[in-house]
Amino acid sequence: MTSTDQQPAIQRLAPDHTVWHAWMEDHDWWDGNELYADLDLGKAHAAHDYEAEEYPEPDGDPGTARPDFVWHEEHGFWHLHDHGKDTLVRLSPRHVFRNATAEEIARQDAERAASAAKYAGQSLAESIPQAAAEGAQRHADGSTADGAQQ
Repeated sequence: MTSTDQQPAIQRLAPDHTVWHAWMEDHDWWDGNELYADLDLGKAHAAHDYEAEEYPEPDGDPGTARPDFVWHEEHGFWHLHDHGKDTLVRLSPRHVFRNATAEEIARQDAERAASAAKYAGQSLAESIPQAAAEGAQRHADGSTADGAQQ
């Protein structure tokens, strides 16, 4: 095989940072569909965009309903509620990756080898629930599969 026939090496990636995607379930064309570098900024803008769409301009009548927004976190997503009802507005994390350094690749390989060695002695029925529990714990801790913090 000549050097021109060889497949290029697969580029290894590492997490770089997280952006927040504001979107609305079942509403692909919602005006608030944007990316934000900061969670709090995303929450403020998503709530403002929802309010602009769902509430008329204040008319001075004290009986006119105004929003009562509360954000709830569930399974890594933020849900906007108004007067206790789900608005279907969501903020979800979107991870941005970069090329991994040699040190990060070595750490990823070592963690992968340690994980394989740990599960080598277990049956498949034992290893799947354990791996799922560890993945859920990493998600709850805010770390990625290679151990980096999000």
